[in-house]
Amino acid sequence: MTPRRCTKLSTMLLAAILAGPPATHAGATDEAVRRVAETMARLEKLGFHGTLLIAGQEETLLAEGYGLADRQADRPVTPETVFTIGSITKQFTAAAILKLEMQGKLSTDDPIARWFEDVPTDKETITLHHLLTHTAGFPGALGDDYDLEATREAFLAEAMACDLIHPPGVRYEYSNVGYSLLGIVVELASGIGYEDFLRRNLFLPAGMTKTGYLLPAFEADELAVGYRDGERWGTVLERPMLSDGPSWHLRANGGIHSNSLDMLRWHRALEGEEVLSSKAKEKYFRPYVDEGGGDSFYAYGWAVFTTPRGTKLLAHNGGNRVFAADCLRYVDEGIFLFIASNGEMSAIQVSERIAPILFGASTPLPPDVVETSPDLLADYEGTYRLPSGGSIEVASVPGRLVLAAGDDATVPLLSGSALSEVEDRTLRERTGSITRAWLEGDVRPIFEAFGGRIPLEELAEQAGSIRSRWEEALGPVLDVEPLPSAGEPDGARSFAEIRMEKGTRYVIYEWDGSRLAGIGLERRRPPEAEGRREVFPISTTRFESFRIAGGPRVRVRFESDALVLEREDGEVSATRSR
Repeated sequence: MTPRRCTKLSTMLLAAILAGPPATHAGATDEAVRRVAETMARLEKLGFHGTLLIAGQEETLLAEGYGLADRQADRPVTPETVFTIGSITKQFTAAAILKLEMQGKLSTDDPIARWFEDVPTDKETITLHHLLTHTAGFPGALGDDYDLEATREAFLAEAMACDLIHPPGVRYEYSNVGYSLLGIVVELASGIGYEDFLRRNLFLPAGMTKTGYLLPAFEADELAVGYRDGERWGTVLERPMLSDGPSWHLRANGGIHSNSLDMLRWHRALEGEEVLSSKAKEKYFRPYVDEGGGDSFYAYGWAVFTTPRGTKLLAHNGGNRVFAADCLRYVDEGIFLFIASNGEMSAIQVSERIAPILFGASTPLPPDVVETSPDLLADYEGTYRLPSGGSIEVASVPGRLVLAAGDDATVPLLSGSALSEVEDRTLRERTGSITRAWLEGDVRPIFEAFGGRIPLEELAEQAGSIRSRWEEALGPVLDVEPLPSAGEPDGARSFAEIRMEKGTRYVIYEWDGSRLAGIGLERRRPPEAEGRREVFPISTTRFESFRIAGGPRVRVRFESDALVLEREDGEVSATRSR
């Protein structure tokens, strides 16, 4: 159900990254690369900060930095800028295990009891293979990434004491805990530290000198600074660290640093036998377990896809809600793509947009933003009255305008929805019914909405796990309210607000016609449903909205004292009242 994202019900389907017409040849055309470059140039003006590298079989096709690595210092991103790359770390941990197997020091079939003392009965049958494929049954996480109490010994004790989600080998359930345990195995089998082993046996043989936690001894001006909601978050190296690296809640499952050039070196090394033998790589990339829904299968630290073109894609991404990175190897077509970001626009979402372009998809370009003065933007501020009696509030912020609905009836206008009032009401009713049912333990309506593509038992366990986590953190559910939907000609998004005793959560449903295509969970009210829309200037009088995650665009123009919404079903004019 959730390729490469690893939290299943809590994350959107990523079908877009596989999209595109059947290819008649391997590789990407010059025109496709040019169109990617143009898309990225426009995204930079819309606020993307990060780096992108695309390589073919023998040459680098694109290697650029966009935006700023450090906004305070006005330091730009370059291909050499170092980012934390999150769960892409897992492929290094998996490769280290296979390297140790090549050296005769362990076997992927080893039970963990060979490496850990006093393994509880419920965990005695767990093998390294189970840990590598997320089938051991460990929970996703046990604590905070920067908890300095999580030394190796403390983490191991906590992992052995925790309850398994399911018996070993039953199914896939993404687990950072399992990969941190693999990192401990690397240390026990090799006799040296986890990062030291990776550096000696993987990174330096591949020519990677800027990849690791602490051993590359990064200079401050090499690192990208992270930002969240416009505020400086800093670099991961500014977070609490143990003397030899991060807490074991993070180590070996995430948080490694690298840059685009080193990641290309890693890709090239995997094409040969500099770090892993052919036999080891066959195990490394073998699709062992369905991640859910039949769209992707987990190997060892990689997810494996068959694209609509009939070719193989090996991919993994990672992020911590500040930094994000995506690594894609289109092995049959000879294309490598690596992208990383340090700001509000996620590299993972950008990769989902640009990857299809490489294979001929006619993805619409983002708006081409022009520079405007603060005074010009301020001239458009005010309240605009609609013929229906509703209103739109217009405010200016640096580089754009913010439109806000003055009442619930105006919200669909600012969502860009192509749904009629009847269609919106019908979808809201279905959304509310489905959400209330699974919160009460009945997942059959959601099973039917998915067209039976996801097993009922799996949905029940996922939904139950989410409900339990929410109730533990926020108390019982008080109310469910479906919110205004957003529709396009080829699909729709609907939303439900779940009010709980101590907070609120939101569910996003992606629809392909009448069938459910994916689900997302959010802590914040989805922008389409909040009656607020940012629009960017494409001329001095015309503005257009854009979200990297997709969805309908809102286009407006200003004429004298009027705001005109340009919709597919005609224009709607609002007159400024003050």
